[in-house]
Amino acid sequence: MGCIQDSKIGLVIIGLAGIVISSATLALPYRYQTMALQICRLIEWVASILVIFGLLQKRTIHKAQFVLIWLICSLVFTTSILYNFSYFGSEHIEYIGILFIVMAGMTGLMYVMYNGYVKLIDDEKDVTMLPA
Repeated sequence: MGCIQDSKIGLVIIGLAGIVISSATLALPYRYQTMALQICRLIEWVASILVIFGLLQKRTIHKAQFVLIWLICSLVFTTSILYNFSYFGSEHIEYIGILFIVMAGMTGLMYVMYNGYVKLIDDEKDVTMLPA
């Protein structure tokens, strides 16, 4: 797990996994997808593309900000999944299971990405503290 947090490619893979995991909510029938879930899924896709772009830049000046944007958007997406739970009855256990799996996956990705964010912040502090 530590090698994923330390490498830039590992964080890019997590950005791609954010697209894939948030796309899993498309498996829900349309009538069970709230407007909040649909909007937040699109926001998550855009944030994942932004974090991939930000991490692949040659300069490190704004990488931490791109990761922070992804973390905030992922939190909003996860909250929209919680809101979407209110639309299911006890007869739709399979759909609730899909949402639980998506939520668990996003939470795991957010944990790893946050640790990568902390490492990026620490690296930026080390670079700015070096004498000229």
